[in-house]
This record gives sequence, structure tokens and C-alpha cells, in this order.
Amino acid sequence: LTKELADDPKTRKKADSLADIGLKLSKSLADSFQAEMYFAKAYSLYKNSSFEDAIIYFDSAASIYQTKKASSDLMHVFLNKGGVYSYLGNYPQAIEMELEALKLAEELNDKRVINATNSNIGWFNYLNNSYEAAKEYTFLALEGYEEESDSVGMGQSFNNLGAIFAQSGDLQTGVGHFESSREIREELGLERALTWTYNNLGSLYYMMGEYKLSNKYLTKALVRFQIEGNRIGEATTLTALASNYYTLEKYTLAIQENKKAIIIAKEFQYAELLSNALSNQSEAYAGLGDFKKAFTIQLEHEALTDSILNENNSTIIAEMQEKYEVEKKEKLLLLEQTKTANQEKHLAQSELKISNRNKWIYSLIGGALALLFLGLFLTQRNKAKAKAEKDEALLKEKAKGLAAIIQVQEEE
Repeated sequence: LTKELADDPKTRKKADSLADIGLKLSKSLADSFQAEMYFAKAYSLYKNSSFEDAIIYFDSAASIYQTKKASSDLMHVFLNKGGVYSYLGNYPQAIEMELEALKLAEELNDKRVINATNSNIGWFNYLNNSYEAAKEYTFLALEGYEEESDSVGMGQSFNNLGAIFAQSGDLQTGVGHFESSREIREELGLERALTWTYNNLGSLYYMMGEYKLSNKYLTKALVRFQIEGNRIGEATTLTALASNYYTLEKYTLAIQENKKAIIIAKEFQYAELLSNALSNQSEAYAGLGDFKKAFTIQLEHEALTDSILNENNSTIIAEMQEKYEVEKKEKLLLLEQTKTANQEKHLAQSELKISNRNKWIYSLIGGALALLFLGLFLTQRNKAKAKAEKDEALLKEKAKGLAAIIQVQEEE
């Protein structure tokens, strides 16, 4: 029941509370019941985006499953841990977990999990910029889904291949795979999946200079995002449409779409999206000849960009501190399991692991601080350079009798 509730965004918070009740009840039961509740708790935390805590409980479940040689259960732990690590941005670790799951799935001849892990490994390699490995595993997944006549899996594989080929520079092949995904998903009536396929096709056709086709699919995606109430997806598509209109020199339309995207980005405090929309808007006003308005918006964009840089540097340090807290929780959880000699041995091994991790964290913090100071240095240098360029431009325009003029680069 915990896992069922966790899969529904509306009931995920309830799932976490239910898992806590189950954990208390399982203390007096056999290890197998405890392992199930550790897994359920981990899954609930995973779906509620508490990724570091989820790893702790997945590890507790895995410890019992390994002792009991419960290969199928252990396989699902690795499968889910791969997803957790991918959300944390640790793609090499995510791939390692999926490979462990794949090994067990092959031993058990579990075709469904084999296909799923191949698909995940392909996608995580894509996120890790390892495009050849991404293609290899995604084609393996596609082949497996075709053998099982799994149309949903085939649609997902074609969609992933579209992204992989497009990102590696083969736009034509990428479009072909996206179109294959679109055909399957339209036939199956997979509405939500189709929305993103349309969005991907619109973006890719824009990159290819096929602006009519780009507008066609982006408009379809926009309508679906609005129906679904996906405001972030709506804003993302609006900025893409604005870029399309700007390229076609339809500056008034570009400004209209950007305004809508800016409102949504500010509403949800989505800094990166807002920065992109502001940059596009500045370019659109410049194209329209309203250089004063363009200059004002560009200043707002630059201020936001500086803010994002500072926030990212602060986040690096905060993440390091959070890792220390995670280690404390690991110790406390393991201490509860020290009723037997085997559990005491497990605790000793864990403490050694934590000690080694501390050394790794210290080195990471040192690197993070170096990155922070480098970022600050580059920011100050770029600000000085930008100020000098603006001063020079303003002097030139003053001689022409204009109020202000800016030059911006198109940002994809």
C-alpha cells in the first residue's frame, strides 16, 4: 500500500507516514518483513524527492536481501537506486547500480527488467554525455521491447534515441526516431508522453531551420501542457515558440510569447527559465527597434544571471554539509540493528566506509571552494569587460543622438 500511494503524486506524503507505521510494526517480525518495509520506506522517500534518505533505507533492505540471497528483491533495490542516483546527478553511480540490476535480471531471465535496465543505462549514459554507450544500450532495449511486443517501451526507446542522436549532432536521424515515437504514442493514445514528444520535435525542427514544422509541434505541445496544467512545460514551450518567431523576424509575436513565459517563470521562481526568457525578450525588443526597452531587460537578465551563479556556489557548500547529516542518520539507523553479532560486524564495516567517505568529502569541499573562488573571479572580470563594452557603445550612440543601443547574442 505504501508503494501504491507513493506512485500517486496526490498521496505521496501519506505514503511516507504509512511506511513509518509499517517499520515500527516490523521490528517484532522476521527479517523478511523488515526488509520489505525498509524497501517501501526507501521507495516513498525516493518518490518524495528525499534522495539521500532513500539511499539509506535501500541499503538497509539490500543488507537483509543479500543475507537471504533474495536475488529478485535485491535486483529491484539496485534498479531503484539507479534512479535515485540519477536524480542526484551522480550518473556513473546510477549506471553502476543499473548494471548490478541487469546482471541479476539476466541470471533470473527477467525480460521485463532486462529491457528496463538497458533503457535506463542508455539514458544515464546520455545524461553523462557518453553518447556511443547510450546508443548501444538503448538499441538493446528497443530490440528487447520489440521481441516482447511492448509498444510503450518501444515508444520510449525511440524517444530516447531521438534525444541521443540530436545531442550528438545527427539531427536528421534524431528527428526520424522522434517521429517513430510520435506514431507509436499517437496510436496508443499516450497523451502525457505525446506532449513531450511534440515538444522535442518542435525544438529539433527549429534547430534544423524547419520553422513551420517547429511551430506546428510546439503549438501542439503548448495546448497539451495547458490542458494538463503543466505550467513549467507551458513556459518552456512558450520560450521555444518565441525563439521561433524571433528567427522569422516576427518580433511582436516573440514578445507576446516571452511575456507569458516570464510571468510563469516568476510565479514559480524558476530562475534558469526566467533568465532564458529575459534574454530572448531583450533580443526581440532590439529586433523591433526599441533599444531602450531592450537595454533595460538585458540589465535585468544580467542581474539574474549573477544571482544564479552566486546561488549555485552556495549550493555546492550546502550539499557538502548535508552529506555530513546523512552520515549521522546512517549511523543511527545501523545502531538499531546491532542486536546480533552479524549486525555489529555490519556496523563496523559501515563506520569504515563513512570514514573513507569523510576524506572524499573533505577533498570535494576543497574543490568546491576553489570552484567558487574561480567563479567569483570570472564573474568580476566579465562584469568589468561588459561595463567597458557598454560604456563604449553608449558613447558611440550618443554621437548619433540615440538613447541607447545594445548588442546581444542569440541564446539557444
